[in-house]
Amino acid sequence: MEEHWSVCAFSGHRRLSAAEMGGLVGVLDRAIEYLYQHGVRTFICGGALGFDTVATGRVMIAKWRHEDIRLKIVVPCADQADRWAIDEQRTYRRFLASADEVECLQPHYTDGCMRARNARMVELADVLVCYALTMRSGTGQTIRLMEKKGGKIFNLAPEIQRLLEQIEASRRAELESPPDGV
Repeated sequence: MEEHWSVCAFSGHRRLSAAEMGGLVGVLDRAIEYLYQHGVRTFICGGALGFDTVATGRVMIAKWRHEDIRLKIVVPCADQADRWAIDEQRTYRRFLASADEVECLQPHYTDGCMRARNARMVELADVLVCYALTMRSGTGQTIRLMEKKGGKIFNLAPEIQRLLEQIEASRRAELESPPDGV
């Protein structure tokens, strides 16, 4: 029996290297297309930096190919981006303006607002696409909530790490090999 889902949430680490972000683009595009082919039409992002930013951008691009895709952003607090860099705030505001729906859970930051956002995304979704290198994080908490719910989880971290290792091995091999004609 082929799997079928309708709502996907994204969760991942905020701090990503340039190489990780670059590797995520193609992998996320393939994941979004796969999920679309398996019935997902609503994609939920948490509006955070790092993985969330990359995922939100890729969903917005997928909407150009599939007009029936909906982007929902679940914001933990209205002042989430107040301390971010100006360019990050600009991107964030653009994402909020482009989303089909924005759900803001509370007006101001509190200790539990990020956990509440993660729980709300899991409540709404039946599949989670994540980038988790460690379970000691908000993403780890989101994964545990989705496991408890019995939803499907796709962790992209192993694939990205393999890709980065292959790139690094290729670079080392190039540096160690003599130039042509020597």
